[in-house]
Amino acid sequence: MMEIENQTDQAIIFLDHSNVNSFRELIKDQRNVRMHIDDYSQYKAQFIASVLQEQTQMEQYGLLIDAHSLGCADTKAILKAISCLSRLSELDLQLLNVREDSEMTEILQICQSLSLTLKKLRFLFYHIEINQQGCEDLKIALSQLQNVSKLCIDVSTLKEQYDQNLGIIRAKSIGEGLSTLNSLESLELSIAGTNIGSKGGELLEQNLVKILLQNQNLKKLKINVHSNQLGDIPIAKITKSIAENARRLTQLYLNFSINNLTNQGLFQMGKIFTVYQKLKFLELDLMRNDFDEQGLSQFFGALTINSLERLKVSISRVKFNLDVVQQVRNLISNNRSLSILDIQLSNCTMDNQSQLFLAKIVIENSFQIRKFILSGIQLQFWYQYLRPCIEQCLHQINDLANVGLFFSFLCSPEMHYHPNFIFCDLYL
Repeated sequence: MMEIENQTDQAIIFLDHSNVNSFRELIKDQRNVRMHIDDYSQYKAQFIASVLQEQTQMEQYGLLIDAHSLGCADTKAILKAISCLSRLSELDLQLLNVREDSEMTEILQICQSLSLTLKKLRFLFYHIEINQQGCEDLKIALSQLQNVSKLCIDVSTLKEQYDQNLGIIRAKSIGEGLSTLNSLESLELSIAGTNIGSKGGELLEQNLVKILLQNQNLKKLKINVHSNQLGDIPIAKITKSIAENARRLTQLYLNFSINNLTNQGLFQMGKIFTVYQKLKFLELDLMRNDFDEQGLSQFFGALTINSLERLKVSISRVKFNLDVVQQVRNLISNNRSLSILDIQLSNCTMDNQSQLFLAKIVIENSFQIRKFILSGIQLQFWYQYLRPCIEQCLHQINDLANVGLFFSFLCSPEMHYHPNFIFCDLYL
């Protein structure tokens, strides 16, 4: 069945085998289109491609297809058609299961053909398995994007035993391609799950320096190196390079989960962040690393960014004890612009005394912290301990007019109906 929805002048088309023949009528004269091509549409792929080539008026286009299910030849035909959209300024291309280097050749053709018009581009290649030639084509393709200001490139893989040498080649190729650009204001780069190790991490850092020096107007940066086993030294180098070379950065997202980060590495990262002068939003994913509560305490205590307004940190497998909570207090007092604090916990423990202390700290700082989120902690003692503590603290606050304090203590789903657990959202 084919459906079309209109949201803010955007045509959203779900295309499958049932009435694909109506495609020409649906897409006619549309300037902003998002498409999802169902696997069963493979029998009409050439027809879809021919109709797509006719849409010379189109300015924004999004496409999601499974390259493996659709087949290499049909996938290439549709990609070739995209390169004919001569007025395209925004492209959102999501390809699942890219397994042929020749498909990267078509990506290169798209970038070459649309290099003058493209301003915003998102390439998401899920389960990508291209080899050295495909990496070379991708490098050249990225180097063509001289007018793009907002770029998202995701070449992650979920393959558990990914070849490290190929992962390093991929990271190097992408870095070299991006390092030739000079118009970027927003960059999102994900090479997760490619097992590049410390050697690949250092190559990534070297190219990242070039990218940052070439793009001095960069305001938003997102780096995802999840599951790459980088280690402390490459992570510190990457963090320091960003701090020293991205002077106008206001938003930073770093995913260093599963990267062998230790207490010392985490502490060094916290100290490096003091260099940032204009950063307003910081999000860190530090899940499943090798640090413990001591390293987390040192990190919170060292993190000082005068301009920071919002902080989100995701951590796992640590004891969120009194020492950590005390450093959360120092974190708040050291970052006086901070108004939103979001701590995401997974498989962490937190005793009753620490929970009470944290609640008291946040409430005492409620004129600064207007939104506080703590998720992943099970509260077994809400009515007996925490609620009276909060009520007592509230009596000490005279003016609640400008206070918007949000506690979100999320229990695991299976415990929602247990008599000793409660799912609580408290708005003040």
